[in-house]
Amino acid sequence: MENQEQNVTPILEVAWRKFAQYDAASVIRTAAYSRLRQWIAVFGVLATLFAILYTSYPEEGFPGTANWRSRFSSSPLPSSPRRWRRLQASSSPPGIG
Repeated sequence: MENQEQNVTPILEVAWRKFAQYDAASVIRTAAYSRLRQWIAVFGVLATLFAILYTSYPEEGFPGTANWRSRFSSSPLPSSPRRWRRLQASSSPPGIG
């Protein structure tokens, strides 16, 4: 009986070794996938929270942020592609555009 256990065929040993490698790789990838899913859930909850706050305070803004709104509402960049084209056309040198 002891002799039979020692005579393991090499192909079977290679197969078990390969299985162990696949198993170790799957553990690592499963952990990475789980972390990715957790971050997606966190960002989903934050996006939902911000959407609720945005719709709850549409004009007056969130209480205590009046200075922020005036500071960041006048963006130097245009808000639409059409305005962007107009800005580019007005700022380009003569003969270009």
